[in-house]
Amino acid sequence: MRTLVESYKNTGLLHHAYAIAGPREAVRKSLLSFLEDTVGIVTVGNPDVQDETYDTFGIDEARKVRGRQTTNAAVRSAQKIFIMAATVITHEAQNALLKIFEEPTRDTHFFLIVPDMEMLLPTLCSRLVVIPYGYTNDDTALAAAFLKSDMGERFAAIKDMVENKNRLAAIVLLDALEIALHASFVDAKKIAEHAFVFSEIANCRAYLHGRAPSLKLILEHLALIIPRIS
Repeated sequence: MRTLVESYKNTGLLHHAYAIAGPREAVRKSLLSFLEDTVGIVTVGNPDVQDETYDTFGIDEARKVRGRQTTNAAVRSAQKIFIMAATVITHEAQNALLKIFEEPTRDTHFFLIVPDMEMLLPTLCSRLVVIPYGYTNDDTALAAAFLKSDMGERFAAIKDMVENKNRLAAIVLLDALEIALHASFVDAKKIAEHAFVFSEIANCRAYLHGRAPSLKLILEHLALIIPRIS
């Protein structure tokens, strides 16, 4: 988010569309604070600010966004803001958003919050300003503890995610585990020796971005294959 803040302070301008990858609620909180404190836009009770979260953002949701941004004029401020935080965005929806971002309505700005950039089509990314965010200390601490844990402790750690079907938390854990593993395997040779593990993390991430993933199978599989690192 620092990149976004510094850019705005230097230019006083907002790009028409941004993508921010990271934990949904943490990113939303930071983004809303930026709009309030730096840009000066009231975000609570403001009809010019559309702040929505989705488990799956599909073609119907994309059409609603298109309708709102073309028919609703700004009421309280000079700018309209659309915040779309989604765990999964279908390819059909991304293609619809691409058309919106190619011909944006004047003084309208979009902020797309996703777990990671890999889920976005290259054509859509080319129309977005990508803002790095990163993960919280809690996320990295959970990943570090997971690597040190035995099998029983790992299954206990993922229990709530599975029971609550918290796909976003599972994606965050996968990303944090990948970062933690890279940090643990200091040299390239060590990383190459564990290429299978990194490949499986990538596969599991792809499954989590699918329409109806089994969190239980995915997370238990990772608990079994990821090496224990003390």
